[in-house]
Amino acid sequence: MSTLLEDTLRYCKERRFFFKYLSANDVGTTRSHQSGFLMPVATWSMFLPQAGIRGRNAEAEAHIQWCDGSATDSRYEWYGEGTRREYRLTRFGRRFEFRDDAHVGSVLVMVEIGEHEYWASVLDADDDIDAFLACVGSDATEAGTILGGTGRSGTLTLFESPLVWGGSTLFDSGIQAGFLAAETRTAATGVAVADTPSLVLEPDLIAGYVRSVPSGFPSADTVAAQAREIQSRCRAMNPIEEPDRALLDWQGTEYRLFQAYERHNYERRISQPFISVDELVAFANTLLNRRKSRAGSSLENHLEYVFGQYHMPFTRGGITEDGNKPDFIFPGVSQYHAQDYPMSRLVFLGAKTDCKDRWRQILDEADRIETKHLFTLQQGISANQLYQMQQKKVILVVPGSYKTSFPEQYRGALLSLKQFIDRTKERVSD
Repeated sequence: MSTLLEDTLRYCKERRFFFKYLSANDVGTTRSHQSGFLMPVATWSMFLPQAGIRGRNAEAEAHIQWCDGSATDSRYEWYGEGTRREYRLTRFGRRFEFRDDAHVGSVLVMVEIGEHEYWASVLDADDDIDAFLACVGSDATEAGTILGGTGRSGTLTLFESPLVWGGSTLFDSGIQAGFLAAETRTAATGVAVADTPSLVLEPDLIAGYVRSVPSGFPSADTVAAQAREIQSRCRAMNPIEEPDRALLDWQGTEYRLFQAYERHNYERRISQPFISVDELVAFANTLLNRRKSRAGSSLENHLEYVFGQYHMPFTRGGITEDGNKPDFIFPGVSQYHAQDYPMSRLVFLGAKTDCKDRWRQILDEADRIETKHLFTLQQGISANQLYQMQQKKVILVVPGSYKTSFPEQYRGALLSLKQFIDRTKERVSD
């Protein structure tokens, strides 16, 4: 665990915080005239006494201590006049380190440490981002959500049940088990889940699934299937017509369902003291490893389901050269190994939640397929890395709504999930 990650987790403990992925617009690499970081709607409660009102502008001081030791006297601003309806964090100064292309796709974590006082870090490495999400019990779908502590909204969102050793709270290397009730979560829209009419059934359905499993965790594919069932009963969305939206919805629902399984299995254990540091560390490692394992398989499970709904032929996890196991080969790994099968009709798709550092891992997974497709939930990648991907013939596939977070000059080369499906079906059927 890096020192930066340890510091970030230490500041997040028992305080309100949020995280967001930095986009090309945030770092000023687009042609937009707007300045500063575009802030998620829900973040207003950490800065302003009330949400922004149409027709009025509002601002508040934001004195920020940054992880590199610098400090800025910034402003949190609501633009409500004219045609703009957005929150932005502005005024960083000319030498501010984190507004450049290299930080596109990095995760900004901002913590409230006092009245108009904040601490912030920028996590660049995939490993740090994954570990941060696992430690705070969150995932990429919750970017922009207010987490932690009890704030002005009165909503308890994280760290409900601290690990306890010898009768005192222990927060060792930033590892703490946070259990979150879905019905109290503040969504990125600033509205509590329980207050959203379209989601009114979700907590009941989640509770029903959890009660049906006396102890232990269902398999990862079972939890994914349960999440899709919950979504189908709560919200009208057709995965055939809107695969990009459906996949993101499933990811979020599965995360909330998994949290409920965590509470069900661990709540009693963490309410009791640990008799030794070794016992605490072993428990924490079990919890974090399960979270990381679920996150890693969740995306592949939902992609597999979508492809099945489209009746697309594919192999998931088939073996290619040197024992490599690509996530998906279309139309299948048997065709891949058939030397008389045209290479032009083979399609490769890797799946990684974050890929700033890891995209190169797919390059040698299927030698016969020169052009590689990579699906990711990463919200933005630097122009330099996208250029490198282009040179290595890697085509990114992202949820359609994420395209605007990428540098403008590369957006035309990105594929949405729906576009990838249509192109792959056409190629395989030729």
